[in-house]
Amino acid sequence: MRFPHVFKEGKIGELTLKNRIIMPGMSTGLASPDGEVTDQLIRYYKEISRYLEKLGVDAIHASCGNYNSIDKVIESPIFEQGWRVYLAEAIKEVVQIPVIAVGNIREPKYVDNLLSEGKADFIALGRAHIADPEWCNKALEGREKEIRMCISCLHCTYTSSFESTDGCLYLTSRT
Repeated sequence: MRFPHVFKEGKIGELTLKNRIIMPGMSTGLASPDGEVTDQLIRYYKEISRYLEKLGVDAIHASCGNYNSIDKVIESPIFEQGWRVYLAEAIKEVVQIPVIAVGNIREPKYVDNLLSEGKADFIALGRAHIADPEWCNKALEGREKEIRMCISCLHCTYTSSFESTDGCLYLTSRT
């Protein structure tokens, strides 16, 4: 397998960074024309994941999508919660390093189930934190009913900045 050995330790001030990687997007040409993940692509990702583990990477973020399948990168409400978790599960079958799952994940109980069932080692939440920057704190404190869940309206993806809650239509409509 041809792959550059670019994963070396680096320093930013006093912080040491070691071998970080995000799983590459599905721009390999192995996805179907509509961007669907094929068995061949999953086999390829397993092979790449084993290779990356041998290189010494710390974790793999299992995701998918590219510009030809942008609807699979930033999901609309038609995608069920956790629809991409199967990618993390497939990669976990072949590596011992942590695997990060992502994909329209909204509810703390769902996150707890994914982790307790061993489907992933970590969960990535993006738009959930745009909708409610206190998502993790509220979940940790057992205040799930107070969490403003992302409704996948995609408004935040069309605004120019994620730096304020103005990017969430749900938040601006409730204030």
